[in-house]
Amino acid sequence: SIRDFLPGVELHEREYFIRLWLERMTWLYGLLCGGKLDGCGKLLRMAEERLFLRGARVRLREAGQADRTGRLVGLAEDAALQLEIDTGKIVSIYNGTLTAD
Repeated sequence: SIRDFLPGVELHEREYFIRLWLERMTWLYGLLCGGKLDGCGKLLRMAEERLFLRGARVRLREAGQADRTGRLVGLAEDAALQLEIDTGKIVSIYNGTLTAD
């Protein structure tokens, strides 16, 4: 969220906000494309730390399929959600609706 990247900044301070936002986006872009081989992994770990419902029991609804339940494990290297279904198998989730079960 914006507040995570710019703590303490009042959003009504437009010029200041935009300058800080651009600095942060430049940093993220550099992390991804700046020649650092582990940049995407770092960004993925940052996202995983903020992943809502991580470790919780969830229900997955996908169009045209039966609901599945399991525990939200985290993110895969390709950023898919990882769901440990009730059989113990971990599956990648690319779309659908998750709710706390």
